[in-house]
Amino acid sequence: MKTKAPFCIKVSAVLVGVLSLLLLPSCNDDPGVENYYTARGDMANTYLSNHPERFSEFIAIIRKSHMVSFDLLGTYGSYTVFAPTNEAVMEFLAGRGLGSVDEMSVSDCDTVAAMHIIEQSFFTSDFSDITLPTMNMLDRYLTITCDSVLTDDGQIDIAYYVNKKSELIVNDDSVENGVVHTINHVIDATNEMLPELMHRDSTISLFYTALAITGMKDSLERYIDDSYHCDVDSFEKGRCYATAVEYDNVSYMEKRYYG
Repeated sequence: MKTKAPFCIKVSAVLVGVLSLLLLPSCNDDPGVENYYTARGDMANTYLSNHPERFSEFIAIIRKSHMVSFDLLGTYGSYTVFAPTNEAVMEFLAGRGLGSVDEMSVSDCDTVAAMHIIEQSFFTSDFSDITLPTMNMLDRYLTITCDSVLTDDGQIDIAYYVNKKSELIVNDDSVENGVVHTINHVIDATNEMLPELMHRDSTISLFYTALAITGMKDSLERYIDDSYHCDVDSFEKGRCYATAVEYDNVSYMEKRYYG
């Protein structure tokens, strides 16, 4: 014969079940400040600051720049910094008849600082004789060339150059937010387009003449589409884009470049 459990027993069982559920850990519980990830290594700006004997002049250029903030290199992200040595900066200044960074204009500091920073990390393992796929902060592409060199102990090593002149003398110093490469020559900023470089190369003079006659030279000189406009929200926050099965947020290009 079946017997019924007393009402109080049933209620107790329900309460125990509810309390058990309440005691289970929630997926949305905060893990606690002690479990947050914090960077334990140097950020790019800290790395530069920790080596004033090598980078104090480059730091001075960045700090004087309005386009590039030194604090930016201390934020989370992904950066490649081609940092010229103090000797390289002094050589750059001497070539322009200047005695110190203080004599540089803010505009020149903007150009030099932005020329040496890419907002994506590139290690030498990513290098070959290529143009890096991401533009620097001055909207210029940097080219990397490699060469085999014989070291003092008779070993074969690889030398890397940025824009053919600036040699990486210390490679792949990894920091929390990217990588720093030390270079021995300030990277020259140029506004020249490809046809201008080709025109100076006497070995392809006939080909350059053909480009000019056919009008292809004009096409190669096009750099950015000045008629293109995109509001700030579209490239900073993105726009909602609907497909047949889902919605997504898509960011538009801030600028439209010709290939």
